[in-house]
Amino acid sequence: MFSCKSTSWVNQIIEKPNVLELYSKALEADSITKNQIRDSLYNLLSPTYEELKVANIRQFIFIFPNNEVFLRFHRPEKFGDNLTNFRYSVKMANETKQIYTGFEEGRSYNGFRNIFPIYYEGKHIGVIEISFSFAINILFKQDNDAFNLMIDKDIVNLKLNESRKNRYIQSLLSDEYLHEKEFLHYKNDTANILKQIDKNIKPIIADRLANNESFTIYYHINKADYLITFISVKNVEGNPVAYMVSYHKDEQIIADLDKQFFRIHLIGLFLLAIIILVILQVSLKKQKLRETKIQEKKILETFKEGIYIVSPDYNITYANSALQKRIGQNIVGQKCYKAVHNLNKKCSWCIYENLKQEKNTIDYEFETEDNKTLVSNNTLLADNSKLTILTDITEKKKNEQALKESEEKLNIFMNNLPGCAFIKDNKGKYVFLNKHFETIYGFDIPKLTGKGDEEIWGKEKALEYFEYDNEVRKNKTAILIEEKLQKKGKEYNWLTSKFNLPNGYIAGISFDISKQKEAEQALKESEEKYRGVIENMIDDFYK
Repeated sequence: MFSCKSTSWVNQIIEKPNVLELYSKALEADSITKNQIRDSLYNLLSPTYEELKVANIRQFIFIFPNNEVFLRFHRPEKFGDNLTNFRYSVKMANETKQIYTGFEEGRSYNGFRNIFPIYYEGKHIGVIEISFSFAINILFKQDNDAFNLMIDKDIVNLKLNESRKNRYIQSLLSDEYLHEKEFLHYKNDTANILKQIDKNIKPIIADRLANNESFTIYYHINKADYLITFISVKNVEGNPVAYMVSYHKDEQIIADLDKQFFRIHLIGLFLLAIIILVILQVSLKKQKLRETKIQEKKILETFKEGIYIVSPDYNITYANSALQKRIGQNIVGQKCYKAVHNLNKKCSWCIYENLKQEKNTIDYEFETEDNKTLVSNNTLLADNSKLTILTDITEKKKNEQALKESEEKLNIFMNNLPGCAFIKDNKGKYVFLNKHFETIYGFDIPKLTGKGDEEIWGKEKALEYFEYDNEVRKNKTAILIEEKLQKKGKEYNWLTSKFNLPNGYIAGISFDISKQKEAEQALKESEEKYRGVIENMIDDFYK
């Protein structure tokens, strides 16, 4: 924007009658004639300079091809000094005959320079400089915004004349930077707040300033929220020499963040309550199944189940009372396939011959006519007879089916959660991970069962998770953890709730909090909005 305006102003100046012709005569004139030409040029263009000052033009200068100043409109009494060793932009514009624009420090002022080569009758006769001051608060004033420019102290001390250094004041943001008093951002009712912000964030931003980064930070003070954006400014040589700083007050950002976090937290607690109820149901069913197994052992030990012995020719040589009571008659002497299975010939699934060859115990299940499920435990005795113990596992099968259905429901529920769910045993080994781990991280879930944190996440994360697990076990309360986790080059943000299960087990569920980060995206968008204003201004300067 300013580069375009500068070009327009230069065109208007050189198109004025006699301007270039008059100035060109000074190149070969003696000192007396030069003074006369200087006065004439000053009188001719003074009205134009007054218009330029209204547009915040700080300097309007005619400079010879050898970089000697012919006329400064802001200080017409100062001329004849050579800028070769002080003004890179002037030197290069005269050498290359190209336009140079950008920020540059001078011996008296700093500013955004625009250096234009000028010609008369095809001959290069020097350059015209039009430079802007940092009147940024006037040029870009917006509600809730403040701006300032801070300049590297070493640059000021190196280039500025000693008499001009009193125009600067030490920055509260950094010991390495100065502010120009004329354009200090501490104004009116915001002065105390901005001064306090600058003092408080000074240690926070020190490293980033030292690295010449452009960045934005968020700061809360006096129930108000500020976005403070720092844009690194490079001079015409490409070296970082200053920072443009903007302060934007935004009262809505933190409120949106709090509301978003509350909603996510509330949903998480609700889902957590459902998971706990399901896990308790599964746990109760498993406990009932364990009690059934204990009861089965007691039955076997007390011979309350059917026990019989079969000879090699399939005749029952012994049957205990429990078996005979079940069948309803004395079955000793009968064929086993007739007495037990009510068949007229040897069972097609008979394992007797296999038992003789393998000399080992063989078990199988079968259904009775009255819909009972029995396990047939078969052992070969020393005389090649077969000892069979029939155990009624009807209730066990029902409980197993009920457990299977419960686990299927749990798996469906857990695998459709909008997050990663897991259970670890009392040794820290994973006994369950839902399919979200496979979706997010590409894990092969069955291969992770039985593994610990170090095998999956690495030693550093394993130690961190070990501390969290101990905290849950020690305090016997659920904890919430917000963490970042990288896997396969991608970073994830999770909100994890860990809680106790019976027998020292630990369960947890992790929710992707990207939607919470959407509120943080508002910070970025606001940053881009106000950074864009400044960067567009800088881009325009360099056009």
